[in-house]
Amino acid sequence: MTARLEEEGMTTRRGLGSIHDILSRLAQTDDANTSMQALRQMLLDMSAELPPAHYIRLYRLGHESALLRAATDNELPSGSFQVRLKSNALFTQALETLQPANDPSQKIWVAPLYTNDAAFGLFEIRFEQSVTIDDTLNEWLHDIARTLATALHARTADTLLRGHARASAALSGCTNFREMAEVIAETMLSDGMMVSINLFEHDDEAGSLSVRTVATSNRYESFETNDVITFSNRDRSEFIRTTIEQAKSVALYSIADNDVLHPSTREWLRSQGVKGMHSFPMRQQERVVGYLAVTKLIGPLYLDPQEVLAYQSLADQISILTRAQHLADETKSSRNLNQRRTQAFNELSAGQDYVEMAEIIARHMLQEPGRYLAITLVRYNTDDVIEGLSVLTTANRYQAYRWDEDITFAWQGIGEGLRETMLNGQQAFSNNLFTDDARDFLGEAVHDWFTHDLQIEAFANFPIMVAGRPIAFLTMMSRTATHFTPDEIDAFHNLADQMAALIHAHNLLQEAENARQIANSLVEASRLIATSQDNRTMLTALLDVLPQNVSVLGISLFDRAIVPGDIPIRMDTEMVSMVEDVAETKITDIVPQDEPRLPMILEQFHAGEMFIARLTDDYRPVMTANALRSFREQGIQEVASIGLRSGERLYGVMFFGAQEAILVGAQHTDNLRTVANQIAITLDNRALFEQAQHAATELSERVALLQTLQEMAMTINTSQDRQLLLNQATQGLVNLLKIDHCSIIMLNPDGVTGTVVAEYPAEYNTVGVVLDVEKNNPIYQNARKLDPSPVVINDVKTDPIIDDEDRKIIQSFGIQSMMVLPLIAQQKFIGSIGLDVMRDSIEFTPEMIRIAEAIRTEISVGLNKINLLDNAQRYAEQMQQITAFSQSVQATLDIESILRLVLEKSSQMLPHDRMSITLFNESTGKLHVVARYMEGEMFIDLDTEDVGRTEGTVLGHAWETRQFIYIPDQTIDPNFPEPGTTYRALMVMPIQTGNRSYGTVNIGAKQANAYSETDMAVFVQMVNQFAVALENAQTYAQSMQIARNKALVNEITSQLQTQRDIDTMLNITAKEVGKALGAKRARIRLGTYHDENGA
Repeated sequence: MTARLEEEGMTTRRGLGSIHDILSRLAQTDDANTSMQALRQMLLDMSAELPPAHYIRLYRLGHESALLRAATDNELPSGSFQVRLKSNALFTQALETLQPANDPSQKIWVAPLYTNDAAFGLFEIRFEQSVTIDDTLNEWLHDIARTLATALHARTADTLLRGHARASAALSGCTNFREMAEVIAETMLSDGMMVSINLFEHDDEAGSLSVRTVATSNRYESFETNDVITFSNRDRSEFIRTTIEQAKSVALYSIADNDVLHPSTREWLRSQGVKGMHSFPMRQQERVVGYLAVTKLIGPLYLDPQEVLAYQSLADQISILTRAQHLADETKSSRNLNQRRTQAFNELSAGQDYVEMAEIIARHMLQEPGRYLAITLVRYNTDDVIEGLSVLTTANRYQAYRWDEDITFAWQGIGEGLRETMLNGQQAFSNNLFTDDARDFLGEAVHDWFTHDLQIEAFANFPIMVAGRPIAFLTMMSRTATHFTPDEIDAFHNLADQMAALIHAHNLLQEAENARQIANSLVEASRLIATSQDNRTMLTALLDVLPQNVSVLGISLFDRAIVPGDIPIRMDTEMVSMVEDVAETKITDIVPQDEPRLPMILEQFHAGEMFIARLTDDYRPVMTANALRSFREQGIQEVASIGLRSGERLYGVMFFGAQEAILVGAQHTDNLRTVANQIAITLDNRALFEQAQHAATELSERVALLQTLQEMAMTINTSQDRQLLLNQATQGLVNLLKIDHCSIIMLNPDGVTGTVVAEYPAEYNTVGVVLDVEKNNPIYQNARKLDPSPVVINDVKTDPIIDDEDRKIIQSFGIQSMMVLPLIAQQKFIGSIGLDVMRDSIEFTPEMIRIAEAIRTEISVGLNKINLLDNAQRYAEQMQQITAFSQSVQATLDIESILRLVLEKSSQMLPHDRMSITLFNESTGKLHVVARYMEGEMFIDLDTEDVGRTEGTVLGHAWETRQFIYIPDQTIDPNFPEPGTTYRALMVMPIQTGNRSYGTVNIGAKQANAYSETDMAVFVQMVNQFAVALENAQTYAQSMQIARNKALVNEITSQLQTQRDIDTMLNITAKEVGKALGAKRARIRLGTYHDENGA
């Protein structure tokens, strides 16, 4: 029986791996739409790996039905089955609906496909009568269903995100509604769908409302239209009321006999062939000016929540572009406002608190009497949910006031309208607070504080957003009923964004410092663990790397180290509690062998996953009944566990608990996994040491071996120099295993080749050699799948895993046997260790493999710690440099000085060999190179010639699309290939603020794949800061030119007013105008006027 189950398990794992490969190919396809043909082919491929089945079917859940998307059989249902599918009843109702009433003996298996706890599809298999659907098969099929759900959802989500990003970028260059509709249709719609842009036209005198369709488009053609539907205000449909009054989207899965629509609208849609529609309001501040309609001409229309959010985002962008096209030129007051805003920008810095920022903004921006501002902090609870607001400071143009008294507003006491704008990161304003609408919007508490305590009559509220959520609000207030101008709204909105950027930069610096401290704590903890002689010492070393609210921690060791598929018999737990009056505790639990959940839990621990259990009253433990009683006596509410694993061996579990929810972030998880690996390594070394003590005949040699292994592990573990660690590791492995040669290969940035970075002895001169480590290399196939198992080749001459070409190369070095151990860190393949023997009749023994695996794990952990330290240090330095750069460029308004600062500071932030800056010249209509850095020399010239033709170049593409472009290697890039270029890695970023573009910045490096994601983020941040400084400088230059022109006019006017004859006046005019224009000669011509009589 046991043998049969093991055989079925091996078959299941092989089949599951093949199915995972099939699903991976589906996720990697370039097809923008996952077609029915592709889905059907996937099901056909999958059927070959499953037990015999009549058919496999895939359904997508609609509004109240399941729609067939693909099937392996040809007998497709004519329609969909109607059933309400919800939560826990989903599986039962689906099975009852699909099960044929006339043949209940058919073996039909159905599972729902979930994403984010919501079902989006069904997976159905009808097996042949010979198949037995037992627990093993059922669990395997559920695993396939979960993997299928993940692949399908990831594919559709990726397609949606890419389509939305292309549409959003392309909309910025549109000049009319037809182009906007065409962009959305090309990037977002599938066949049988259309999009239209519809505007509202109000006629207050006639008491009517018109809906004008101005543009429509499908994937292949767009049209300018002028279709109008008019109806009285009293006759507005529910669809129009929901769109205008509530500014909400409306989903009409089918328009047939739909009472939400006005009859005239419904008939017009029918005449256009529309079957289903989803509308999205186009909002401009507090008004809805129209809606974007997505329609389907074939069958009902169903959009999932992600698609709804994407289309609403595009509708909002169309609204913004429409409004921007009608903005007038800035007035003198707006230029003055921009200057004052620039002055406030220059004085704001990341080191200031909210009160200091409020004082600076109020001093520059509140010029009118009776104006105030306030900064209010958003308070979050432990579940990261808003629980209220706290007033931090108020300010006028003379002084800022820090509120010592606690002025807070409970979240539920705030008006629903104000809460909604805060949650959505929207502005909120009112020109007259003494209305019932204003009281309802704000809520009674906030309204009374405004009107009674502060005695204000108008306000405008601006969110301060960091990482997509509000952390505070900047509020502008007036003691008189005031209509805040759009320029004021924009200025304060920009200041709120600037505050958010500065606060975010400050937080990033603090996070970098925290990361550095955590990394140091991790190094120290690893050192203590590696040298510990008992479990209590290891537990003490964990304190600095655990979440702060931990109350108990401990280690539960199995009676033996287990491998996948094995089950322990006993668990010995040793814990240390920080709860008062609770001493160190040792507990023993007998593992129930028949517990059905046990294999899954052990599999999670083998995979390095963290398991968090909420100890509710009805919680039933899997392995630790006695330990659970101790937890409850200490008031522990939540326990987190992670496996202690070394290679394929699982020694036990490390756990920690808290009297409240455990706050475990991604950083904590990585650190805890590293510490758990270190503990496992120590246990591994300890087990090796104990085994050596029992081997009396080899005691002296084995003890010396293990002592050397321990010393080597400590040396590697405490090393903070990467090359030194690798050199020591290669030498130590040669000495420990008594082999002839050891080399370490590290994966190159291209992901397909590796470079030999260390070897011992060095006489073979292989350091620097580049090798192919792609998936088609048999030696590295399992390693690229994150399988840590070593590849052992005891006879190079005959082993079939080596092809003939590689065999000749290996034998040329005299290698007779070899072993390759993959290096895996942070769930990524990073390289390999090669162990070579040049002597005959020497094979790698299990003990040698075990020692090599232990050292391999030490090397992986050591490299990971060094990477953590390097990344933390580099990240902190880059954030400091970005902050310093921002302050430097904001401190000057001279364009040449700004360009020089960009060239100088960029080399400190990013490695590069070449850099150039282009600016757009409106007189020539082309880009001009105004600054360049190359090979250590800088050139700045604002009057250079244009760059020439940009069509088809990466520079032109970045300028036209207004998008950041990164090319890892220009010599092989498919879109912009430059085979002979010296500079292989390239980043190009347009210089833009809001909807205005100024030019481009590009940076190049001679090394391919030179830039990481962090480098790209730093580059984008640097260009954005440069764009703001450039905008300020140009605004200042324009203001100065206007002032000089006005002064010249005043001067000429003054001189003319003192003259009495026309000749002198004409001479003065010609002279002064010519001098102002730099002309060498000026003439004025006078003509004679004749009336109708010739006089």
